[in-house]
Amino acid sequence: MISTLYNKNFIPIITITLLLLACSEFLEDYQNIAGANKVSAPAFSPAAGTYDLAQVVTITSPANGSTILYTTDGTTPTHVDGSPTATTLTYNSPINVSADVTINAIAYHPGKSDSSMTSASYVIRVDVSPTPQFSPVAGLFSRSQGITIYSTLGGTILYTTDGSTPTHTNGNPTGSTVVYSSVINVANNTTIKAVLYKSGLADSTIATADYKICPANYVAVPANSVLGTTSDFCAAKYEMKCTSDPMGVACTGTPLSQAANLPWQANQTIAKAACTSLGSGYHLITNPEWMTIARNIEAVPSNWSSGTVNSGSINRGHSNNTGGVFLAAGSDVDPCSGVGQTCSDTTWAQLKRTHTLSNKATIWDLAGNAFEVIDWNVDVNDKASPTAGFIEINSVVETAAMPASSFKSKNTALTSANGIGQYNPGTSGSGGVAMRGGTKASGNQAGIYSLATSTSTTFVADGFRCAYAP
Repeated sequence: MISTLYNKNFIPIITITLLLLACSEFLEDYQNIAGANKVSAPAFSPAAGTYDLAQVVTITSPANGSTILYTTDGTTPTHVDGSPTATTLTYNSPINVSADVTINAIAYHPGKSDSSMTSASYVIRVDVSPTPQFSPVAGLFSRSQGITIYSTLGGTILYTTDGSTPTHTNGNPTGSTVVYSSVINVANNTTIKAVLYKSGLADSTIATADYKICPANYVAVPANSVLGTTSDFCAAKYEMKCTSDPMGVACTGTPLSQAANLPWQANQTIAKAACTSLGSGYHLITNPEWMTIARNIEAVPSNWSSGTVNSGSINRGHSNNTGGVFLAAGSDVDPCSGVGQTCSDTTWAQLKRTHTLSNKATIWDLAGNAFEVIDWNVDVNDKASPTAGFIEINSVVETAAMPASSFKSKNTALTSANGIGQYNPGTSGSGGVAMRGGTKASGNQAGIYSLATSTSTTFVADGFRCAYAP
């Protein structure tokens, strides 16, 4: 027979075991909750190691919509709301590794904690100088850029800005070649070619970077192939104005993207001719370009009243008919100019007249002020939900002539209460010329997606906006 002596200081083993199991389950639940709001760490391919040839390293993150930031100088990646600081770079394309280097990477996602940092060290056993790299990487920009050329290996970087191949004799530049010593200011479209020379090693391969700068008072817009823009483009920062009539009623001459004066009122035919008169590459903004800008704005947290995408409202610009007139634009630090509200470039207001793009560019009056005619003519017999008057944009059934990507917000649960605007189809068989953004007296009908297809080619719109394909 088995007997158990009772002792008040004795705790049966089974009790301790149950307590430990309960604590373990609590700790696991706590860790799961704490980790749910943290971005998964990036991964490298190929894996860190020693290689006989240069490698092309890819960094991936399992978290959709995350931004990967990395360094190649041994420091920890740093950023402010996803924008890299110090020597940190944004990962956009595979990294050419032709010399020994350690890559540190993190993943950032709005609303979540940054991932843990992952590192990968690569040893390259080669006798060729590594290819120089550029920061920022080549692309289209709204304004002039300061370009840094750097290398993971010491030596002499030589470069050209006239499209020719850099040449030298033992590191001494020849022809139009220059020794890199400081940041290069690029104010116009420029191709930079660079080579690294190091005594005892073969020269690196030539690195080439094409920098394109938008015309003055135009902003660079990242392409969105889903919406039909396959390359980055420039859009007028402001509604087009003229110098012949500051009121914009009887404009002639060259259309200007500028803050001063009131919007140039014109029908679609005149607007198209005015934009193309600016020269090769200029045109009246198209619907895919408008949608690319609108979808970009929708995805930027600072354009929302709550600071979180899809929460609250996107500002809808001059839409309360302040003074009963169209407005000239103001300075970027006073985006509520003329509307009777107070805001700044960093604070939100319902009638704020600017929006910020993902590349930090600022665009004026895309919503409100002037209903802008664009280069889009909808089949009058295939409009989405033809009717007289304004209706909710995302409530209509799209057609072949008007697929969802041509007028609806990315989040189709949004309504005019979220500041996206409304849609005025006009009756079937009439109109067809598209105007976007809403006007000064539109109220909640105004917004970045606001659309009217109720007018003809001869209708004089409140304004228009040019675009430029570099």
